[in-house]
Amino acid sequence: MGDLRSTSGADHLRRLSQVRRRQHAAPALETVLIVAPDAAETASLTAMIRVVAGYSVRVIAVATLGSAVDTLGVERPDLVVLDDRLQRDGVGGVRIFRQIGYRGAVAVVSRSPDRHRRQRLAAAGASAVLDRAGLHPMDLIEIVLARPPLRRTVSPTRIAAE
Repeated sequence: MGDLRSTSGADHLRRLSQVRRRQHAAPALETVLIVAPDAAETASLTAMIRVVAGYSVRVIAVATLGSAVDTLGVERPDLVVLDDRLQRDGVGGVRIFRQIGYRGAVAVVSRSPDRHRRQRLAAAGASAVLDRAGLHPMDLIEIVLARPPLRRTVSPTRIAAE
C-alpha cells in the first residue's frame, strides 16, 4: 500500500481523483467490524470509515476479541479493523480471525508499526498495518480497494470446515 498523502496540494488532489475513480469501480463496502477497546477510538474509526464508504455502511463495534469472534460467527463483514492495544501486538487476534474462517480484509491499527511488527502481522494474515499516529481516511480507501471478494452465501461453519 503506497502512501497517498503528499506535500503538495496539486499532487494530493491528483491522487485523490485517481483513488476515487478506482473506488467507484470497486464493490461497495457494506459492513465493517471495529474491534477497539475504547469508545473514542471506535468513534474516530467509524467517522473515517464513513468518510471512505459513505453513511450506508453498517459499522459493528466491539471492545474485546471474544466479542469479535462471536460477531464473526454470525456476520461476514467486508473489513475488520483491529486495534492492537487489545493484545500486545495484534498477531494473536489476526490468527484467531483466520482460524475461525474469516477470509476478508483485516487492518490492524498500531501504535508502533515497525518493520518487524508489520512482517509478523502479515504472516498471521493481516491485510494491512496502519500507524495510529498518522492514520488518514485514504489509508482505509486503499484497504477497501484491495480487499478480496467475499462469498456471502457461505455459512461461517462451512467456511471453517473448508
